[in-house]
Amino acid sequence: MTKTFNLLIFCFFIGSFLSNAQSLTQTKEELTQLLCKRWDINYAKIGEMKIEQMPGASDFDILFDKDGTYEIINADGEANKGKWTYYPKKQFVQMEINDRQTLRVIDISENKLICTSTPGTDGPPMNTEIHFKLIN
Repeated sequence: MTKTFNLLIFCFFIGSFLSNAQSLTQTKEELTQLLCKRWDINYAKIGEMKIEQMPGASDFDILFDKDGTYEIINADGEANKGKWTYYPKKQFVQMEINDRQTLRVIDISENKLICTSTPGTDGPPMNTEIHFKLIN
């Protein structure tokens, strides 16, 4: 489990915050319907530079549940559990593990999910986007 969490943190320590970040405009019901699925990491993006997953790097998925929880699941099936909260007025979903803010969902569609690190935390540096794709 620690390897997966460390990988997640590492992915976000490779950039700075984008000033033109996306935002969520869905209702809570629409967002829940889009979000509550299993998502696979696709690539990271720092500014305009796209960084593909390195060969041999640990893979992980995120599985969101309608009850406001999620799991980060590594390739070995080990999971770190957290909770998510939608803030429609602020237009993002905040993710937390052990009461520590980790990521924000800033954009979502039928087949893509984009997260950034949370400002003001000891997590990954800002300006990095992590792009996920829907697992069918």
